[in-house]
Amino acid sequence: MTDLQITLTRKDIAIARLLFYFRSGLGIVLTILGSVFAVTLVSTLVANRNEILSFHSYLLPVALLVILPASVTLAGLFGPAISKWLTTITYSFSDSGFNVSIPSVSAYFDWTDVRRAIQTKRYIVLSVPGALQIVPLFQLPSDTAKDLNILIYQKTQTPKNQK
Repeated sequence: MTDLQITLTRKDIAIARLLFYFRSGLGIVLTILGSVFAVTLVSTLVANRNEILSFHSYLLPVALLVILPASVTLAGLFGPAISKWLTTITYSFSDSGFNVSIPSVSAYFDWTDVRRAIQTKRYIVLSVPGALQIVPLFQLPSDTAKDLNILIYQKTQTPKNQK
C-alpha cells in the first residue's frame, strides 16, 4: 500500500480539468472544429481583402478554441466545493483500489471505478464517478512517483483481449 499526502492548488485543479478536456474525444473534436473554422475564417479574410466580415463570423471559432475550454476550467474553481479540497489530501493506493480522504470526507474507489487515467510527467488524473482525482507528481519523491505511475498504468489498462 502506498500512502501519499498532497496539497492541491486551484492551478492544479485547472490544469487537471484542461488535461481531461483536451484528452477527451469531445475536447479533441471541438478543438479540431474550432481550428477548421479559424482557418476558414482567415482564408476568407485573405480572399476578401476589401470586405469586413461581421462580428458573428468570429464567434464560433473563438467559442470552440477559447471560451469553451476556459469555462470548463474555471467552472466552480472559486466555489465552496473546490475550497474544501484545497487542504491536505491523503491518498492510499493498493492493488484493489485507492482511498481518498480529507478531514471531512473519505471515499474508496476500486480500480474498476476508474473510467479514465491520464498520466503526464507532472500529474496523474483519475476520472471516477462524480470527480477527478488529481495527484501532482512533482510533490512526490521521484521513486514514489515512478512506482505510482507503474501501479496506475497496470491497474487501469484494459488487456487487448478484453476490449
